[in-house]
Amino acid sequence: MRLKPLLSLGVALTAGLLLLRGATLAWDARQMQALETESARVEALARDAAALLVLTQDFALFGTPRAARQWQSVHDRLMQALATPPAIDVVPPSTTDDLRASAAGLDPMFTALRASVQTAQADSAPRSGFDSRSEVEQAEAERRASLVDQLLNETRRVSDGAFEVAGAVAAE
Repeated sequence: MRLKPLLSLGVALTAGLLLLRGATLAWDARQMQALETESARVEALARDAAALLVLTQDFALFGTPRAARQWQSVHDRLMQALATPPAIDVVPPSTTDDLRASAAGLDPMFTALRASVQTAQADSAPRSGFDSRSEVEQAEAERRASLVDQLLNETRRVSDGAFEVAGAVAAE
């Protein structure tokens, strides 16, 4: 007769342990899903940052409207991805905030570069007579080169930051 309470206690403990194990498995599954979601988000972020760097270089070299449109599209997508809250906190919020601030600063620089390129293209019409570059044109070319350099450096910073975030998520 003393065996019945011990067996009941054993069954109750086993059921409790099974419930605990089921709860930890469910929690692990949720964490894994959140990590996979975050991994996909930061991989897209890193791809967009790399594409932005390539499009910046493309626009700096050729100044085509297609490159400008694509740059704007990729930048908008990058900003949306940075505005999306992370599914799981893997990297410190300050890292994401710095990345977001750097990416937000790219748009005004690109707008200034696009205006400068459009001005240069409009001024490049064939001229009659003596065809030398004026001091204003030289200053504008130097300004454009400075904008390109600054934009490339900042875009590279965003791209490097995005790859660091992707690496941190992948390490989890």
